[in-house]
Amino acid sequence: MLIERLDVHSVKAMIDMMELIKPYGLRAGYHAHDGDYLNKVGDVPFYEYVFMNTPKEFCMTIDTGNMMAGGGDPIECIKKFPGRAPVVHVKGYGKEKGYTTPVWESELDWVDFFNTARDIGNAELFYIEFGARGAYTPVIRATLSCKWLEGWVEKL
Repeated sequence: MLIERLDVHSVKAMIDMMELIKPYGLRAGYHAHDGDYLNKVGDVPFYEYVFMNTPKEFCMTIDTGNMMAGGGDPIECIKKFPGRAPVVHVKGYGKEKGYTTPVWESELDWVDFFNTARDIGNAELFYIEFGARGAYTPVIRATLSCKWLEGWVEKL
């Protein structure tokens, strides 16, 4: 789908909001959704269009699962916009199971991802995002996901 009207108005609104909250020590940004890669402005995914047209202090919220679901590459996106990814949602996604894929079975090179997010994206916060999907209850999924993430934190 090609976005025609939404692009200019949405990005301007995002910049206006950023300027409005900046005096209070707050930062503004945009969270990745699968539709942000399925919808394009010309040949550019909407998510990347936003960051091509906003100031460097406008923050990216990388969402690994949403980006992969829409056909995006979280690692390459961070590299395209260095220093702009302070918040990272670590979410599972796989071609076969979709969003029901647990994060520990996700189809992402986690070593490369975590190093890229930390060293190039300037990630400050990694957290697990999950829903009540698949074979696990939310509490079990949260517990297993947090244990998995703790293992990665120790390696970084």
